[in-house]
Amino acid sequence: MSTTDISRYLRWKQDVAAHDYAAASSYLSIRFGESRAEKAAAELRKLPVITRRANDIMRATGREPLPLSDPGVVNELKKVLGGERLSPILVAEADIADGYHRLSLAYALDPYAEVPLSSISGVALTRTNPGVPSARSIAKSSPSMASPVAASRGRGQSSGANGVPSRWNALKVS
Repeated sequence: MSTTDISRYLRWKQDVAAHDYAAASSYLSIRFGESRAEKAAAELRKLPVITRRANDIMRATGREPLPLSDPGVVNELKKVLGGERLSPILVAEADIADGYHRLSLAYALDPYAEVPLSSISGVALTRTNPGVPSARSIAKSSPSMASPVAASRGRGQSSGANGVPSRWNALKVS
């Protein structure tokens, strides 16, 4: 059976399972602290479930899909093959708060599959561990870390007409 055949069986629940909000809160508490995580989970409960393509969710969250061999992804695949519907994904502050294995499975089966999710952004979530900088704070504090093109500027490396460092012109993508 190919992944295309299996993707026909990929079905989603209309609403997020209650235990998924608790799992999201647990994950977010590691990143943001208990009180902010509880607020985010409460906010997620209020929002409607929408759909977005699996590849778009992966790009927006900056995550790479887990392989089909990952035990959590295999567990979700068993549910799908058993006819179970999967719970929608929970996204908070551009991170997958719950459902990473489900999203990875959907992506593996069909990167363009419509995946249901609840998503919040703009909630005042701040890191409680100042020793762990966010990607945004690194990019703001060090423009050279923002992009490879920006990093190459001002270091004596010439850029081609398209703004790509000339040393990259030798790289060919086939």
